[in-house]
Order: sequence, then structure tokens, then C-alpha cells
Amino acid sequence: MLTLYHHPMSPHSRFVRLALGEYRIAVELREEAPWERRHDFLVLNPAGTLPVLVETDGAIICGAGPIVEYLDETRGGGLSEHRLMPRSAVERAEVRRLISWFNDKFFAEVTEHLVLEKVYKLQMREIDGDRAPSASAIRAARANVRYHMRYLGFLAGQRNWLAGDRISSLLTSPLRPTSLLPTISARCLDRGRSGQGVVCAGEVAALVPAYARRYRARHAAGGDLFRSRLLIRPWR
Repeated sequence: MLTLYHHPMSPHSRFVRLALGEYRIAVELREEAPWERRHDFLVLNPAGTLPVLVETDGAIICGAGPIVEYLDETRGGGLSEHRLMPRSAVERAEVRRLISWFNDKFFAEVTEHLVLEKVYKLQMREIDGDRAPSASAIRAARANVRYHMRYLGFLAGQRNWLAGDRISSLLTSPLRPTSLLPTISARCLDRGRSGQGVVCAGEVAALVPAYARRYRARHAAGGDLFRSRLLIRPWR
């Protein structure tokens, strides 16, 4: 069985869990706190970042993008239209471009600040003492998120799926960071007003309703994907 080193609130880990759920791949989840820089974990990935996938034969694949491409190359060949990466080189390039947008740009400008300041630091206090959230980092994320949500809404309005006319691994990428926003919005995002870079919690979901409906409909017939422990695990 595959083993995934992850954190429940890590956007990149969530991306990989979604891809594993799409492929219906059984996996053992091992929760990792990357800020602890545990020796055995650093042996697996000297960069000390999540996620890390360990194959049944011991092969180690590090990073969300490489893991999803690896899953496509090793498990996607016989899945026809259910394959997450398209066959066309041009379409694959667009998928990779937008995956990079969400895994790198969106993460650096929005979710990294929110998850670090409002989630990770709560656990880091237990190790290093008081670690107060940075108000300036939270304000920056709050200001940046509107631009990204407008772009996400634009893509959802122009295409059947974000990267084109068919589902792809990019599907899991934007759902990953934006799905974390309601979880941490109680203190990070202003629920009562909008404008001046402030985003109402409900506005995040309202920007991409058609896209979300398509994704839910895809699994309505026989999928329990949204309830799968691969995707949703109680925060503790």
C-alpha cells in the first residue's frame, strides 16, 4: 500500500489526497508536522516539505506536482476519460501552468500566510512557546485573495473545467486551497463587509458555483469522495 506523509491543513497535501481519491487508490496516511524537522522525515525528503509519497517498493516521490504526475503515469494509463492529465501536449502544458499558479502563486500570496499564521502557529506554540500570528501577513493574504478568486471565477465561466473542456488534475488544485478558506475564515476574513481588499467568507464560494456543481455532480451517482477520509479529516 502507498504511504502518504501529509498534514490535514497543508494545501499541497490536500491536493494529493484529492488526486488519490479521484483514482480510488488506497493509501496509508501519516500525519507529519514539517516545522518539527523530524530526522526520519528529513531522510525521506531533505527539503523537509510536504507531501511525500512512499511507493510499495520503497520509491520516494516528493512534492505535490511530481506526485500527481507520477500517479498519472503509473495508474492513469487505463482510465480513459477518467485520467486526470489530458493526452494532448498543449492541454497538458495548460494543466501544468495552472497547477503552478495554484501550488506556487496562490500558495505564496494567500494560503501560506493564512495556514501558517492561523493554524500552524497554534501547534508550534506547544513546542517553541508563544508564537503570535502576524497581522501584516494576514492583511496581505486578505488583500490578495480577491484577485485570485476573480481569476478562478473567470476560468470557471469560460470553460467546462478550469484547464479546458475535460476534467484534469487541475480540478483538485484550486479546490485544495480555496476549500481551506472557510475553515480559517472566522478570524482571517471579514464576514460582514467587502471592498478595500476584504473578502466575505460566503463570497469565496459564490465566485465559482457552477464549477463546484460540476464537480459534485461528477461524484453524485456513486462517489463518496467528499466524505472520504482521504479528503476530510477532523482537525485536532
